Amino acid sequence: MPRGAFSDATSRGAQEIPRLRGVLLVGGEGWDDAELPGAVERAVPQVHWRTPDADHPVEVLLATADVVVTHAGQNALADVAAFGVPAVVVPQERPFDEQADTARALDDAGIARGLTLGATADEVAAGIRELLAGGDERSTGRAWARWCVDGAVDRAADVIEATARGGVADLAAETDADDLGGAVRGSRHGIDDVARAGVAERGVREAGGAARGVVEGGSGWPAATGAEAPALGDGTLQ
Repeated sequence: MPRGAFSDATSRGAQEIPRLRGVLLVGGEGWDDAELPGAVERAVPQVHWRTPDADHPVEVLLATADVVVTHAGQNALADVAAFGVPAVVVPQERPFDEQADTARALDDAGIARGLTLGATADEVAAGIRELLAGGDERSTGRAWARWCVDGAVDRAADVIEATARGGVADLAAETDADDLGGAVRGSRHGIDDVARAGVAERGVREAGGAARGVVEGGSGWPAATGAEAPALGDGTLQ
């Protein structure tokens, strides 16, 4: 009667169990706690963590991510929402606590797991495990659909234009020529109030167009306005 046997793993090597894929997103100012990313990686080893760089663009990593740990800046959140990745949102210190407010709003709405300022690696790890365990809409990333609104680009540009136009009208009505000239760069060229208002209005139109062009076309000012970006001191708003 034969005794013993050989395992395939002995001859071919043990098969690696595929790990989940995670992304660590931070803004240009870095993490408030520089040790946080490393601590999170050690606390949640079942996830293979990556940070975007020149060889690994954020959109490539997010497209295949199972979970993301991100700061609460609007650009990063827009990227995460676009790809619908389950997220733990770790707000960073900002002058007006806007990141803390955003993280709280996302958590209250059940869109992402939003933490508080000064969150520890253990708290982040707990949020990650909660998402990976499943059980609600934010664990699948589908909740981000409530953060994305059709037509937002046009509405934002309209608000910029309307607000700026109102500001120009207020300036013309409530300030003298010297003050108006200090706000609108054309004053240094000796143009009159009517010309200043025209310059300001053109700047408003270009700002709204640029807002649409940057988001929709990605090509910035020239594509949005059909003109080169104004240089400093050329008589347009700066």
